Amino acid sequence: MDSQLITSIGYEALLTARDSIAQRIEQAHALLREAQAIADQNNMGTVCGSSPHQFMPMAHFVKPDGAAKAVALTDSAAWELLLHKSHVLDLMSGRKKHEWRLAIAKGEAPPFNEAAVRGTLTSLHQDRVTMFELSVVECFESLHPCYMRNEQSCFGMRIHLTNVTDVYSGGLPGRSTCDQIDDLLRFMHVMDGRPTPHANAIRTAILECMDKGTAREYEDDYIRLTWFKNGNGHVRFKRQDLVEAMNKMIAKHRGASLPVPRNARPESVTSNAATGQCKFNRCSIR
Repeated sequence: MDSQLITSIGYEALLTARDSIAQRIEQAHALLREAQAIADQNNMGTVCGSSPHQFMPMAHFVKPDGAAKAVALTDSAAWELLLHKSHVLDLMSGRKKHEWRLAIAKGEAPPFNEAAVRGTLTSLHQDRVTMFELSVVECFESLHPCYMRNEQSCFGMRIHLTNVTDVYSGGLPGRSTCDQIDDLLRFMHVMDGRPTPHANAIRTAILECMDKGTAREYEDDYIRLTWFKNGNGHVRFKRQDLVEAMNKMIAKHRGASLPVPRNARPESVTSNAATGQCKFNRCSIR
């Protein structure tokens, strides 16, 4: 039997390679920690990842285009943060916001550099009024099947809604309908020149009602929402001037003949809301 069970090899080259790899890993680790610290200071998310729990696989990172893909993840976080801080998203409907965020998440946004940022913000700023008006129209059309009767072509003073809560889940908020009401609330805040409410204001109100066992209603300066055991509900608007302003936007972009409001105000009304004008000062480019 051969007594040489283990083949003799030269291991010096392996040691040298290992030490070189370890040195570079430590250098890369230190640089990535520095990059993450910068990202944390600027609320730009996770380096090499789309969330704190979802990272770019190392097998992808070490490929020739791995660094570019990692930078693209940072660019996506930067675009999302920029749109949020500029309040541009406040002018969009829930669906439009989802489309923008989905495009950013897929890496379809351009690299986050000065030229792209200024170009994008300039374009959004120039189109902000039309974008906002179309978002109001889109919200109206999404609510149309829920409450419109007799082919009405404008908002009335009350909206009848279905699926405000889901009766099959014990009365939990109906996601789609609550999002639509949140859109309306946000639009009315923007038109009134006030800070926009929390993104899930209606859903939060319904959950608080469930926890406290209080009356099934929510009320603020703009609307009063009441919902029932069968999941349906209605919204009563409290600001006629804002309702009229939204109706003018619907007529402008859909060409429909709006019926004369029952309590139409005199033509001398010249407030920003009554003339269909909105306050967008927060969206200015700096």
